[in-house]
Amino acid sequence: MKAIGIKAISFVGTTLLSMILGSHPKCRSVGHCYVFFEPWKEKAKLNPDNVCAICSLLEKDCSLNRLTEFDMDPEHAYEIIASLIELDPDEHTIIDSSSTTSWFDISQPDQIIYMFRNPLTLASSYIKSLSGERSRGWIINYMCRYYNKLYAGKDGLAISYDNLLNDNVYIRGLFSKLGLEFFADYLEYWNFSNHMVGGNRGVLLEYARHHKPEKVDELIKGICKGNKEYEKYYKNPDWTHKGGVNLLTPEEEDYIMGRCGATYGQLKGLEECLL
Repeated sequence: MKAIGIKAISFVGTTLLSMILGSHPKCRSVGHCYVFFEPWKEKAKLNPDNVCAICSLLEKDCSLNRLTEFDMDPEHAYEIIASLIELDPDEHTIIDSSSTTSWFDISQPDQIIYMFRNPLTLASSYIKSLSGERSRGWIINYMCRYYNKLYAGKDGLAISYDNLLNDNVYIRGLFSKLGLEFFADYLEYWNFSNHMVGGNRGVLLEYARHHKPEKVDELIKGICKGNKEYEKYYKNPDWTHKGGVNLLTPEEEDYIMGRCGATYGQLKGLEECLL
């Protein structure tokens, strides 16, 4: 069974990329495959009747719910998942947005894609999400260490969140490197059948906007967790994945680029190979 793994740190758009790739007729996005297997299974706290957020939202039965019944060998994860969602192992490719390095060391996908983001916009996302739990300085230092640890010195396919959203040339180049034909329709991923186990709720929000508008307010409240500023941001009828809020001071920007600038430049160089 063929599989493509998307390796990245948090808040860089791995779920979005997996949905776009999964829109190809020979591919199917599953989401975070790792959550079904030890040592992650107990931590995931999955609802056994509702493991796929997309199928749940669309009120569809999902065969992935059965994964919670088994104690499975990670080395055969993709074969097991493919059999449940009725993929042809000789024809189809699973898109696994698990992100975690240790998981991919075990599951061994056929291809790894590194997804990344400008460290400045990424740092603002970390601050937005973790500011209630940690100090601002701790969050920035954590992000910088994590960024360099995962990405520095790596080789292979890479694409940035910014170019995924803003430039079809790069995503077209990525599809080509993977041996897949690209059509712009795939960017409207909510029109295609995919699964999402774990992952970014903003992706689910796009499905709701197009298929279950009555669920939009409920989803936004869950995403924003009481933050009124972000409720306004997501309720904007023109909302897309583009944009964000810059929360950094000039001094913080200089510090982050001093720590992560070389790694970011290396990743941009890998991305240029898609052209």
